[in-house]
Amino acid sequence: MAMIDMSLVTSTLVRLLDEHVSNSSAWNPAIALNLTPDPPDKLTGDNTLGLYLYRVTEDAQYKNLPQPGSDSVPIRQTPMALTLDYILVAHSDIDDPPGTGAGAIREQLMMGLAMKTLHDYPVVDDATQVGGTTVMEPSLIGGGNRFRISMNPVARNESFDIWSAASSPVRLAAYYSVSVALLEPEQPRNLPGRVLTYGVHVFANGAPRLTGSRNELTFLLPNATDDTIVEARPAQAAAGEEVAFSGSALHGDSTDLLLRGPGFVVPTPVDAVWNLALAASATEESITVEVQDNISGATVLPGVYAASARVTRTRTMPDGSSRDFTNTSNEIPFVISPQIDPLPVPTAAGVVAVTGHIFQHADLVPENVIVFAGADRLVVDSDATLDPGEFSISGPNDMDLRLPAGLASGQNVQIRIVINGAESAPQWVTVP
Repeated sequence: MAMIDMSLVTSTLVRLLDEHVSNSSAWNPAIALNLTPDPPDKLTGDNTLGLYLYRVTEDAQYKNLPQPGSDSVPIRQTPMALTLDYILVAHSDIDDPPGTGAGAIREQLMMGLAMKTLHDYPVVDDATQVGGTTVMEPSLIGGGNRFRISMNPVARNESFDIWSAASSPVRLAAYYSVSVALLEPEQPRNLPGRVLTYGVHVFANGAPRLTGSRNELTFLLPNATDDTIVEARPAQAAAGEEVAFSGSALHGDSTDLLLRGPGFVVPTPVDAVWNLALAASATEESITVEVQDNISGATVLPGVYAASARVTRTRTMPDGSSRDFTNTSNEIPFVISPQIDPLPVPTAAGVVAVTGHIFQHADLVPENVIVFAGADRLVVDSDATLDPGEFSISGPNDMDLRLPAGLASGQNVQIRIVINGAESAPQWVTVP
């Protein structure tokens, strides 16, 4: 998720350091640790750690992202990937007993604990917790943010240049870069026990794998009498529509479809009302589901989702007990589109009452609901008058929009609603 406030990243890192250092066995819990984003020359107190953002650069790897839209300045519509450079400094005014360097010793302890923290947590995402506390800034949770932390080997002359710009003398410091995170394997959390008996099982099908998603889009073109049906790959389906996921080795004693997307940070299995069905042909296997508006009571918002298959096969062990062998496939993308009911005829003023699912929700950012009439993007009504070219959301499933001025009477205008990057199926209205 793109952001404009870089301090949200700083707040996340400060919370990570505070939780981990304060709860370290090497730190005296009776001593209050002070974490601050202030620059080194502003640090005060006996037990202060400063994490200061001193430089911002553009990440060259992400400079050539595809540019959406056809505006005259399309580059402004693409996110700007940044690398944030931080300086980590400790400060202590302790001088007891005098002349023993107690302050310097305390600073070195704090630096060691802070550096260990940033080493132990090289990637911070929504699931990162320290002592049961989520460290990600609350306003960033659910946006798919992953921050990669790496120590930056700053050359001696460069570090002197940094300190020469400040009013304080050179101090012990460490330099870190925080950038767009890369997916990395985590350390295993389970340790297998000793092998006491042997059980050899052969799985001829191998591990499950998904190769694609598809569904049929049905819509009626203006002035047409028959529906138009096209196949969408990847799938783009609203609630109530079927999606097929093709792949191999999808059959087992039980098969689940897992979804990850808006509101579902952890891959979540769809429940029985999704009517999961398996099929097989000479060339491929497939999983078919009927998209629903919820999973076990949790609302499924429109957006881009990642789907994976979890296949469980049960085998009998040498001691007669049963053991489940579970494998999860790769993830493939598909889109859950906003559900739009057939559009009514506009009023004489060009107002269209839209019903569907879902336009308003506690987890849905209002700025992520975008409405188009033809090529014109409508703006949110701000004064309850609904002027031409505006729209307003009156409830979770209700929206009113007013066609832009200047459209010719009798003209067919396509209405598009985009929520979390997912676009509704095409529908048209005729300008009154």
